[in-house]
Amino acid sequence: MGSRTVSGYAAAVLDDPLSIIHAAVQRADPTLAASLLSAALAEAAPSITVKRRLAQALFENPELLTDRQPLGPPAMDRLIKALQGHGSTGIELPLCGVCHRDVDLTNRQGPLRICGSCYTRERKRIESCTSCGESTLTRYRDWEGRPLCASCERRISEVDQLNRLVNQITIINADVDTGLLREIVERELPKAGNQRRIADELAEHPLRLTTEAAHATAATTGLLRALVNAAIGGFVMPPCPFCNRAVELTTVRERLRSCRRCYEQHHAQVCAGCGAARPAASRNASGAPICRSCHNHQPENQDTCPGCGERARLYRLAGQQPRCRRCQRSPITICAFCGKLKECYFADTATPRCEPCSSKLLRREPCSVCNQIRIVRTRTADGAPVCNNCGLPKALCHSCHRKMTVRAWLPDGPRCKACYRRHPDSFKPCQQCGKLEHLHHFGLCRGCACIAQLRNTLGDDTNIIPRLQPVYDALARSSLESTLTYLEGGGSQLLGQLRETGRPVTHQMLDEYRNLPHTRPLRDALVCAGALAPRDEILHTLEEQFHRFLADIDDEEDRKLLRSYVTWRLLHKLRTKARRPLTRPQATYARRQLSIAADLLKYLRRHGRQPEEADQHDLDRWQMSNTQAHRARDFFQWATARRHFRRGLLLAPRPRYHGSDTMTDDERWKHARRLLHDTSIDRCDRFAGLLLLLFAQPSRRIVTLRTDAITQRIDNRAVSLALGTEPVVLPTLIGQLALDLVVNRYRGRAALAQTSDHDWLFPGVRAGSPMSSQNLNIRFNRVGISAQPARTAALMDLAAQMPAAVLAALLGIEVATAQGWVTEVGQNGAYAADIARRHRPSSEQANP
Repeated sequence: MGSRTVSGYAAAVLDDPLSIIHAAVQRADPTLAASLLSAALAEAAPSITVKRRLAQALFENPELLTDRQPLGPPAMDRLIKALQGHGSTGIELPLCGVCHRDVDLTNRQGPLRICGSCYTRERKRIESCTSCGESTLTRYRDWEGRPLCASCERRISEVDQLNRLVNQITIINADVDTGLLREIVERELPKAGNQRRIADELAEHPLRLTTEAAHATAATTGLLRALVNAAIGGFVMPPCPFCNRAVELTTVRERLRSCRRCYEQHHAQVCAGCGAARPAASRNASGAPICRSCHNHQPENQDTCPGCGERARLYRLAGQQPRCRRCQRSPITICAFCGKLKECYFADTATPRCEPCSSKLLRREPCSVCNQIRIVRTRTADGAPVCNNCGLPKALCHSCHRKMTVRAWLPDGPRCKACYRRHPDSFKPCQQCGKLEHLHHFGLCRGCACIAQLRNTLGDDTNIIPRLQPVYDALARSSLESTLTYLEGGGSQLLGQLRETGRPVTHQMLDEYRNLPHTRPLRDALVCAGALAPRDEILHTLEEQFHRFLADIDDEEDRKLLRSYVTWRLLHKLRTKARRPLTRPQATYARRQLSIAADLLKYLRRHGRQPEEADQHDLDRWQMSNTQAHRARDFFQWATARRHFRRGLLLAPRPRYHGSDTMTDDERWKHARRLLHDTSIDRCDRFAGLLLLLFAQPSRRIVTLRTDAITQRIDNRAVSLALGTEPVVLPTLIGQLALDLVVNRYRGRAALAQTSDHDWLFPGVRAGSPMSSQNLNIRFNRVGISAQPARTAALMDLAAQMPAAVLAALLGIEVATAQGWVTEVGQNGAYAADIARRHRPSSEQANP
């Protein structure tokens, strides 16, 4: 075996401490079963550090288990007792190094371990008493370690130390209740010896509970903290004497109590691994200091995690098997800050907190590197804060040879994030399905982790809760990666609330959680999966908005009139369009119509006029005061037909806007050719743009096209597009583009959906819904096309070539609209003459 040591351990001990312990125990007691040895070792040495201490001691002296020499660490006694408890007979406890008795060895004398009695006798030495000056055996030492003889100690012990200490405190604040003060001191210092030491300290330094508190001992600082917590006047906790921060002073630096940060700065050394100035956690073979991060990344300080199967630094939580940080799970309890049932730190205290709340409580300061206010990860040698991103260890990547943030420390060198994901070592077998890929957490791939999280959220100890089975099916049938993103983004909290209700999931139940951002994608996924009936959500929301709007109207007559208008006019018109989903612009326009109608009635009431009494002068004055008055024409016509207004009154129509933006035919054909041949443009934008430029289709109709609008003949493979009553045969290139959209379907941007959940050519963000017309217009602008001028130019070109009936049949517009465009361009019948010539026999053409 080699003699090289790292942090005081031999290389063989670092490589495999268990084998050294097993070999020594088997030599001492060959009859002991390996299983019993493993059980005893787990009891006596729960951590890898204790195992190394035992292995190092047995490596240096393999006979420690049998020769009863008191040379090993205290953990050796625990191991021997555990082995004896499991039936071992050839192993014996060590004897005291002084009296050679078989007793507990609680102290040390040099390299030997001795019992408490021998330790006490060794400490009794002839010294000069601090009080009387007589040379005799020391009986007691005061708070500074000065010796006292037996007679002086007896004289001092007869004094009531509690009353002495209370009197010293009342000198600082004479108004304090002595009964309360005695209760605080007895609770904080139950033993008379502790009371005596603090009283002695305050007798020599009366200001150590006030201005000199930074010089006080730990026991005196604890008493001061108890006084401050009890709100006793005149007492405050001192700030750190080095950084002047009001934080807890848990360490001692230069004989002054200091905070942990100042203590670490004072003891910081240059790490031999990463080069950062940090406190040394261990040392390498040459004795150079190693920081905690580099110490944890050393292979000898890592072990195979039983949770994910990867090698990492293992940590132990109370009552749990050692695991790596990623696999550790905190107990589930109610967070004291957000009130939610989550995995919380400090679950055994009165203030448990979950990870998000813990992150919010971490100290945030401007980073000295990036100047962003972020959580402080570490500090430089001069105390400047460094955030988590800037403070991550950086090294020269072994693959790309750049100094980057280290993602993984591999045996041949560090790797950055990009290089590590390409390295074979980053691919691990999933513990559940065995697939070799990048694991998500707990040794599972993303798919298995998603299913496990769904079962934990929607199931019990046996299976999925029956009433939540449709929810599980809807989420599991979607892309597992997308579902996992939904769950980890906050969807699991919504599912947990649905589980606690104890009711089946319905539209009415989900309406109670409509304000949560994760409700809408869940509802859409359930509808697409068939677990819920389809419902026009925009129309449903609009109805509720109408109801709330009407409830806020004060006048009973106006509210009754507007409710009739909403029921029999607005909603009736919107429901007749149920064959197509209601769009947000339509809902917005309907809300504006109702708002303007209510403003008209309110104006008349304010001027003391009933709707039946209003005249043209009243309407004109209202139109002058409201620039959106033309939106009330629909309500006014409806109310006039039902005799709520007098006939013959008029509202001005909407002013026609003649836009200055125009598009020439050359520009239109230039855009069309670019969309037809430029494959770098998204095929969705290409086909939609061609429908706009060549067939004058508005955005609101393009986005509602379904896959059945595109057909292909069997005989000549011609592709047709149904825009109106007559299908349009598409040119070859446009037909291929249309077929590509049908065959290679867009999945859409919905997180919880499948391609088969919809038949839209242009799917939208919501599962089962098409793209919005506003989004399509934005996409047109990105490729340099303005939608309205392009459609106007295309309509004018088409209206100049064909009559209104043909135009309406091909483009799917109203005949009256088509006739208006034909009239606008002044078509003169050339289309009919051209058709007649096209069908006339050649002989007639030769002899007219």
